[in-house]
Amino acid sequence: DTTVDVIEVKPVVVTGYFTSGVPNTVDDSFSGSSFSVQVRLEQRLTKEGDTGTAFVVAKFSDSTEMMISVLDGGAVESVTSGLVVVEDDDSSNWKVTVTSQAFTSCGFLLKASWSMCGNVVGEGFGIV
Repeated sequence: DTTVDVIEVKPVVVTGYFTSGVPNTVDDSFSGSSFSVQVRLEQRLTKEGDTGTAFVVAKFSDSTEMMISVLDGGAVESVTSGLVVVEDDDSSNWKVTVTSQAFTSCGFLLKASWSMCGNVVGEGFGIV
């Protein structure tokens, strides 16, 4: 048995994504074949009303990572009046929206935490 510790918890905001290498169709001819797909995430919050989805990622001492949802005890909060954070309807992630009080900035504007049995096991900040 090896002890694994939580070494980082952080929020990541995604507003869009781009893919390449995705075949138009996948049928029986792909059986036993492989192909490579690349995904590039985007974060672009530039004006009032812009939205993104916040995810919480926990990194462990064995170099593995895990997505933490609301249902897992994750939480995300804004540390600025320029962003508002609410849980998604399905309670899996969070919606981040630029408010009318926002100004152009880039920094550690979101805080994420992960709690289990009422105890915080990790927390950290994410860049927006």
